[in-house]
Amino acid sequence: MHGVLSRYYRLLIIDTGNNMRASNWVAAVAAADQLVIVSTVREDTAASAAWLLDGLREKGFDAKIDDAVTILAAPSAKPDRKLAERLERHFAQVTSAVVHVPFDAALVDGGPIDFDALSGDTRDAWLTAAAAIAERL
Repeated sequence: MHGVLSRYYRLLIIDTGNNMRASNWVAAVAAADQLVIVSTVREDTAASAAWLLDGLREKGFDAKIDDAVTILAAPSAKPDRKLAERLERHFAQVTSAVVHVPFDAALVDGGPIDFDALSGDTRDAWLTAAAAIAERL
């Protein structure tokens, strides 16, 4: 599929989920030019993201991890600042950049995004995330 789509599109974005045991997941990572690791500022999701990185290292994707961008999204309007700092320190040691994205009530319901409803801080954070990703491409 990657070969066919690459003939028609210069940029492919694939949301792989986290099933490291799936052959299509490994193939997507192998074909990727850039990995983006996404987690919320919560112990459970951050532990899953760290476990994912460990699994990728075991599969020999060290260089892709070193160049990866980590996005840490606030799960609520008042995230745990100490946890956010600890997670930033951890992910900064294993990936090339860490970007914090604030909580935004306009994104809670899911579905289509009303960009006009997003706060300026949210738009700025996602612009910073996009720049960090693009810089590595």
